[in-house]
Amino acid sequence: MTKLEQNYEVFLSLINNEDIEFVNKINDTMLQDNYASKIEHKKTLSVISYRNKNTKKVVVNITLKKGVLSVKIVGHHIANYEDFLEELPTSMIENIEYSADCKQLIDPSACWQACEMGSVFKLKGQKMAKCRYACFSFDVENENKTGINAFIDMERKCQL
Repeated sequence: MTKLEQNYEVFLSLINNEDIEFVNKINDTMLQDNYASKIEHKKTLSVISYRNKNTKKVVVNITLKKGVLSVKIVGHHIANYEDFLEELPTSMIENIEYSADCKQLIDPSACWQACEMGSVFKLKGQKMAKCRYACFSFDVENENKTGINAFIDMERKCQL
């Protein structure tokens, strides 16, 4: 068993049994599509990152922090599928609406230098300019697992 496989098994041992199938599905899909994965375990945080091997950019993070499992999708291609956002469960839409606005779109000097700027998209007919590192981050709950998987598929397909 490789170090990566060992780290993955450790990650699975930390999450609730009801979430293992969900995490396995994301992991299997991303690896089958040739995304690179990296797993980090720290004192209060464990993260699996999936990176596009060509662009070297992270597409998905699965995080376990203080017992809460969450998934962050970096919507690099959100403009290609912004209409899809309307199909997400209400809790996910509300999460997007209440996430932080992009400081850099308001004032380019307001954010850290390496910031790639926020995501601009329409949701419920409203133009949104949200922080790309926060707006598509969702706590994993039974009612939004299908929405998270569909969202990952939309972004993943744009990168293939």
